[in-house]
Amino acid sequence: MDLAVDQVLAERERMVRSGVAAASLIAAAGLHVAVAALLIVLPRLVPSPPPLEYVAVQLVPAQRLGVEHAARQPQPAPKPPARLGGGFG
Repeated sequence: MDLAVDQVLAERERMVRSGVAAASLIAAAGLHVAVAALLIVLPRLVPSPPPLEYVAVQLVPAQRLGVEHAARQPQPAPKPPARLGGGFG
């Protein structure tokens, strides 16, 4: 093998034996657990918003108010289909 490849493989072997990889893996797992715990605990510390106030209403149809026909929204005219170019003459 190439000398550079041998050096990379030897360096990785030293990292595994020295425990650097295991320590970084444990640190990453601990960080994930801490973030998950914060996501669970922080919402419980914030006070809940006040409840919504109930307001009684009554729906009345427009006809009972004296409107004979409800106003309709004008519909836009449909666009003509696009012509495919390339015609002769």
